Amino acid sequence: MPRDIHAGWVAEGGCVGVSIVKPGGRAAVNAEVPAVDGNSKPLEPAALGAAVRAAAGRARGAVSVAVPLSDTLVRVVELPTRDPAEIASMARLQADKISPFPVEKTVVSHEVLGESENGALVLIGLVREEVADAAGALARGAGFDPRRVDISAMGRWQTLADASAVEESGRHVLLVEESGGWELVVYQHGAPLLMRPLDVEPGCGPEALASTLSGSVAFALMAVEMDHGAGSVSSVVVWRASDSDPVLAAALGKLLGARGQSRSLLELAPRSEGVARRGMPRATPVLDLTPESWRKVRRVLEFRTRAIGILAAVLILWALSAAALFGGVGVEEGRLRALEAERDMLKPKAMDVRTLRRRVIQLGTYGKGALSALDCMREIASIQPQGLDLNSFTYRKGDALKIGGECEDVNLIYDFRRKLDASSTLAGATLNGPAWDRQRRKNTFEVELKLPEASE
Repeated sequence: MPRDIHAGWVAEGGCVGVSIVKPGGRAAVNAEVPAVDGNSKPLEPAALGAAVRAAAGRARGAVSVAVPLSDTLVRVVELPTRDPAEIASMARLQADKISPFPVEKTVVSHEVLGESENGALVLIGLVREEVADAAGALARGAGFDPRRVDISAMGRWQTLADASAVEESGRHVLLVEESGGWELVVYQHGAPLLMRPLDVEPGCGPEALASTLSGSVAFALMAVEMDHGAGSVSSVVVWRASDSDPVLAAALGKLLGARGQSRSLLELAPRSEGVARRGMPRATPVLDLTPESWRKVRRVLEFRTRAIGILAAVLILWALSAAALFGGVGVEEGRLRALEAERDMLKPKAMDVRTLRRRVIQLGTYGKGALSALDCMREIASIQPQGLDLNSFTYRKGDALKIGGECEDVNLIYDFRRKLDASSTLAGATLNGPAWDRQRRKNTFEVELKLPEASE
């Protein structure tokens, strides 16, 4: 998929929504397919991928995936700074305070919602790595390449803003019935102050639903007042997947003492389109809950791509050079003369190597019937523990072998002694030490071994 085309993926409530947004913000694809079969069992990745491709055409490639709001923890705080580095540090501190998840298994990100003279309004999001990995695996199994992780509720907020359904002044309440359940948003002056999922019993009647929602809203407004100060609610807007529900909106407005309004989600773009739009380049970075493991894999892939490109360029350059080098007889003759000169230059060195090999062979055969120095060195090297260094080796043919060394862990010395005693080649080891060298801060030792006498 071209870099200037952005895709969004939302899997929630037994459905998968996929959107493709082209340059200029025009949505090219908006598709939604069931993610479960007739028995409410999740579809296999291959079957889900086939269904997505059938609904969305050839849409595949890089995509921003969104996790459900119910699987995340979202907090909006006011920070006394506008410096990006300080905001990131403070957001991380706030996340550590509110997170119920292990730090090493949690992904944290933040998004600046607005700035003032006194600081910034910042949304902090947390998600467990396993939740992000599951969302990525689902998209990956359908043929997409997940590059970024967002929250589905932020995708919905984007569609609300795009449809001019967000008031720029006053405090307002939004109740949205998504495919995965009800979600509550409290916002003020065009910026969200609270986002949370609501626990609503499926299939409850209008009165029970109104009572449950109003209780949840009242509790949420108390939390907002504690964090952001008191303020009256100007309106309560109910967004439902089906047609608008003015009765429910009026009941909630009456219970909360605010203007009630009901609207249909059919007026808005799908959440997946909002997620795709949020992935487009913008001046202020948005929430990004991508696990670090994804970023590492991406860096490795990019490095391999660059390496392959460089290798291809080198091979092409080499081929061109070879063609020029071997292009004529004169070049061949010059190369032959160069090789002959190199042979003459290396000949004395080759003779030195042959002499050295002959001396090594003589050393290995020195003293028939007795252990040679080379044999002793080979046996010691095979049993020498890692972390133990040898610094002296004294060999007396047919008499004794003395070795000295040092290490930080004294247990390595005793382990070395036991291995010498167990050796079939070397035996009769006498250990002198260990002794602690204060200056070098290491344990020093010597081992003396009795060697068999050489036969005549």
